[in-house]
Amino acid sequence: TLRITARLVTTRDGFQIWSERFDRRLADVFAIQDEISSSIVESLKVALTPEEHRALRRAKASDVEAYDLYLQGRRLFHRTGPENYEGARERFSRAIAIDPDYALAWAWLAVTASMIALYVDASKANVDQAIAASSRALALAPDLAEAHASSGMALSVGRQHDEADRVAS
Repeated sequence: TLRITARLVTTRDGFQIWSERFDRRLADVFAIQDEISSSIVESLKVALTPEEHRALRRAKASDVEAYDLYLQGRRLFHRTGPENYEGARERFSRAIAIDPDYALAWAWLAVTASMIALYVDASKANVDQAIAASSRALALAPDLAEAHASSGMALSVGRQHDEADRVAS
């Protein structure tokens, strides 16, 4: 069982505006995310357009194992260093193998390959992987900020600066 408590507080004084507890089975993690998002939107009285709802769905994983691998990859990436970057790349690649339409995993694969190309191995293969992965992320989720950021970074690493400026804007 998974228990999540979500709170909205004001930044000015820390006053709690809203709070809700969600107790669910771990297998329902995506349903919990949707429920929490909907509850927050409702409490803020924000109306999302149909396109905004679709954009939120496109970025998410459709498989719990893919999501777990994505989270492992993010953890390793932020530890930095060659071994951690390689471990992160492997986790993002495995997440994509399970869920080929997982735009966030593609974006983070691109960022990781870019960091490897910048700081570990500047080979053409790493640059090409970064550009290809970011391109796939953009194709899957053209409104996803991480897709644009990863594309700008990958193209920059590939010395395609004008294109990086255009895509990241």
